[in-house]
Amino acid sequence: MLAARLCTLAGLAGAAVPAAAQFTFVGDPGSNWNEPANWDPKGVPGRDGNRGANADVPGGPAIVDNGLELLLGSLRAGSLVVDHAVIEFLQSCKVSPLVLRGGTLRFGDDSLFVIGPSSEPSVMSEASLVDGYRTELLGELDIFDATLVGDTHNFGVLRISTDPPTQEPGVLELPQGSSLVNHGQLNLTGLFRLEGNGLLVNRGEMGISGEELTNRLIRTDFIQEAGEIRFGARQMTVMSGLVQWRGGELTVVRGTLFLNGESRFDGLECLEGNSLLLTASCQVLQPFEVSED
Repeated sequence: MLAARLCTLAGLAGAAVPAAAQFTFVGDPGSNWNEPANWDPKGVPGRDGNRGANADVPGGPAIVDNGLELLLGSLRAGSLVVDHAVIEFLQSCKVSPLVLRGGTLRFGDDSLFVIGPSSEPSVMSEASLVDGYRTELLGELDIFDATLVGDTHNFGVLRISTDPPTQEPGVLELPQGSSLVNHGQLNLTGLFRLEGNGLLVNRGEMGISGEELTNRLIRTDFIQEAGEIRFGARQMTVMSGLVQWRGGELTVVRGTLFLNGESRFDGLECLEGNSLLLTASCQVLQPFEVSED
């Protein structure tokens, strides 16, 4: 997916400077990260002799682009744009908002990555968060093409939708061993695909909407633990992984939910329904109710 070359964490960490090294971004909004004069003290945190340093971007955005590869201890940024570049973190990262276009963020085992509240939504397009220990989404995030590795917890508003410039389906990949747990709002709109061998868990509000007739697939394993799923599209949406329903409500307004994998239900209520189609193995632990109310 990405043209940028990935460095190994171990290879970069060997040349790290002491974690106490601290740089503050003093450049104008939209200035380039790779310009030493944009930092106090002068230099470029994350590269050459400053690998492993901490960086603070109180305003921003700071632009990280052109294949730049950085190793940082920690980062706090009011706004950051990563365009076809690679950033690795040894400790933590908090960015609000983040625009990740064709970029990669890599994390060590003890890292915490946070997208905080912001008046502007963060964006991920052709992007990857890899080796993530825990990612917390507190603000608004739009995903058009991204891979999330590790444990991602959404406490804000996460949207996966058609990529506006290309009109291609929005794609979120959760590889094996990765999970996305929704505690807030997860909105799947337009054309979208959730792929991979990871796990999607809904504990909050999940909405599926749009008028498109194709490319609406959820291929990851799915657990509905609580909260509500609202399904309001003409298109039939397919869940083809293992579906486990442990509570909550399903509201079908104008569409059809098609379960094409193994399905297990422990209490399910389908409200205002058009149809709920079940195929493959289906285990009903408690009778589920279909209501026309």
